[in-house]
Amino acid sequence: MTIKDRSWVEIHLDAYRANIEALKGFMAQGQSFMQIVKADAYGHGAFEIAEQALELGAALLGVANCEEGKLLRLQGITAPILVLSPSLDTEIDELIEYELRPTISALDFASTLNTRLNELGKQLHYHLKLDTGMHRSGFSESDLESFLKELPSLKHLVLEGVLSHFAASENNPQFSREQEEIFRRLLLKFNPQPKFVHIANSSALVSELASSGNLVRLG
Repeated sequence: MTIKDRSWVEIHLDAYRANIEALKGFMAQGQSFMQIVKADAYGHGAFEIAEQALELGAALLGVANCEEGKLLRLQGITAPILVLSPSLDTEIDELIEYELRPTISALDFASTLNTRLNELGKQLHYHLKLDTGMHRSGFSESDLESFLKELPSLKHLVLEGVLSHFAASENNPQFSREQEEIFRRLLLKFNPQPKFVHIANSSALVSELASSGNLVRLG
């Protein structure tokens, strides 16, 4: 093999599989995982990592935006894909066409998406994001109350999951535990509970901060 580039990366999928198996050892009984494959799986190859993750039991795949999810669909991935960043109104038709699950953190977007789904006679699964302290996106407690009042009218949207995000699980366990308590309190407002509840990433999982969810996001 002739290498012409100055630098390259070799990805050993056996090492990836070993890492996932090691992380699964920290998971509680009944927990499953979402494999995050945004930014081309952080440069490791989104399609290849997605295939391996699904073989290892991943319940969902997570991407940053609609375009990343669309590419996986065009490459033949049929598993559930969650778009983690807030989607734009201009992306709604592609979310629907490629059956990508949006993360919803604003009532206006939910209403617009529901209207379009109604026009097409379709439904779409989604995950609802709660702001527990990171303050990047998500419903605050007061905003959540307003959203839940409107939820029965969003008949074409199927609530599949509720999530939040630790701001500093790597270096601030005290604040992370405070976020976890807020998350647990907000989850009590949902009846019935959604299929997936998730707040923990890989770092939070090994730091024993994943007990409030039945899904962890491994990156």
